[in-house]
Amino acid sequence: RLAMYLFSLNQTDECVFNADANERINFVNTPAVKVFDKHIGHLKASPLFEVIFQSEDERDRARAKLGAEGRYKGEVSYVVDACEKVLEVNLSMFDDPADDVSYVGVVRDVTTAVIERQAKEKELQRTALEIQERKEMLERDSSNSEAEKLSLAEDNRVKDELLRDIHDRVNDNLLMLNSLLNIQASKIKDPLALSLLDDSQQRVMALSLVHENILDGEDVRGVNMR
Repeated sequence: RLAMYLFSLNQTDECVFNADANERINFVNTPAVKVFDKHIGHLKASPLFEVIFQSEDERDRARAKLGAEGRYKGEVSYVVDACEKVLEVNLSMFDDPADDVSYVGVVRDVTTAVIERQAKEKELQRTALEIQERKEMLERDSSNSEAEKLSLAEDNRVKDELLRDIHDRVNDNLLMLNSLLNIQASKIKDPLALSLLDDSQQRVMALSLVHENILDGEDVRGVNMR
């Protein structure tokens, strides 16, 4: 079972760490070699926070967050060979460590997802700016024809449909991701790993519900988070 568990960890895209109370890494899976561009032996010989965070300020913030809440989650930049990556970092700290494990962490390279997200955000911002500019133009020029007003309404309707389609696609992707996590969970027996996967699933489903509520709501610009 242990061999299968370790094999499963090495087949994922996520980097999995655990470390002792002195922040010394006890275990790291092989995907970390590609993400951090460091040999597995070098990773195991290094302190956890120095491997994940290149900035001392980021290390201090992570330690403070873990000390206050026992958990840390955030996106950090990581530069390898002049190439900047974006890493999503999830760390947990145990007050009563077992088997010399005080920290457990999962790190994921989300560079591509962040670039795509930023591109979509810029596109939406451009769309919103275009709508605002056209609205202001209509307000300044009271002599605009009814045909132009109808055209603006049609533009808004098309953009509204586009936004709803985006939310629908994002929701579908999140549901697919949750299904993949379910498949992964079915292959894992370790309670800690299952707990981490369950936390991830809860977050994915929370995001999915947000997109679902926006999709089904009357106003695509927001959702009642309560």
